[in-house]
Amino acid sequence: MIRIKFNAKQNKLNEINMLPTYLRQQKVFRSLFRTVDDDDFNEDEIEPLDESLNDFFLAGEDELADIENEEEEHGNLDPFVLASKSTIRILRGKEFYLGHVHKQNKELASALFTENDEGVFSFDIVVDPKYSKDGLGKDLIQVGLDEFHTLKNEGFVETILLDCVNPVMKKMLEKFGLVVREQIGQNRWIMGFPEP
Repeated sequence: MIRIKFNAKQNKLNEINMLPTYLRQQKVFRSLFRTVDDDDFNEDEIEPLDESLNDFFLAGEDELADIENEEEEHGNLDPFVLASKSTIRILRGKEFYLGHVHKQNKELASALFTENDEGVFSFDIVVDPKYSKDGLGKDLIQVGLDEFHTLKNEGFVETILLDCVNPVMKKMLEKFGLVVREQIGQNRWIMGFPEP
């Protein structure tokens, strides 16, 4: 069994609260967390998860195929169909990475598409408009940025550049520390992390 050891109560909270929402939400993490000695520790001190995400689970291609095969009734599970209904154009090089599936409706509510083109990482996010207020876009930004950092640490990519065509998405990306590298049009920006 894996045991997580922390030096002090505050270190426990810091480690947990720094994890992205999608990881803190996973049952696997919660079960690992319970292996910590909790003599003076109260799980209620963990920052609350975004409650709107409780209606969804993250799924990749294999999980979507399983739902399609096992569930008699389900909604759209094709990320490219979801993208075609939006204003976001998914370019040929981008591949579906994962998305949120609504637990009750069994339909794909959001999708993250990623690409690594000669050391430049990029991603696009599509959210079904009926779920636009549920925090799915923010959650997928975190997932995309985590993937970028993982690939960068492993030496597979050097930088991230995102083609942003939505002012709301631009503001969200800025909250994650990205900046405008180039403005292409009235509502189109190339964004990335600040250059060192």
